Amino acid sequence: LVDELKAWKEKGKQSQSGWAGVVWTGCEDRMRKDFPDKSKSGKQCKEHWNSTLKKNFKVVHSLVTKGSGWGWDPIKKHVTATDSVWDDYLEAHPTHSRWHTTSFLLYDDIFEWCHRYW
Repeated sequence: LVDELKAWKEKGKQSQSGWAGVVWTGCEDRMRKDFPDKSKSGKQCKEHWNSTLKKNFKVVHSLVTKGSGWGWDPIKKHVTATDSVWDDYLEAHPTHSRWHTTSFLLYDDIFEWCHRYW
């Protein structure tokens, strides 16, 4: 999905308000071609982008750019901070605990073409 969105971005089909409608049809076609047994509709692709990928990017990006004590490991694709920094943060944001141990492999790709819009 991200590769297809990048291709549409290069075609000028992304703006500050989101993606042109044709993009989701293109994503549906690509999913059907690449994953014939598990293809998704354009609507499902859009929902996955908004409810999962975009949401995860925003959380990870907010951590990476939070300031003192926070960082990004470009090799492991992982948010970095000391355990005490994480402990303080997770007290206020317990639903973000996965990012203490989970890599976000798509962060750099999404950052490259989306960070300035959010």
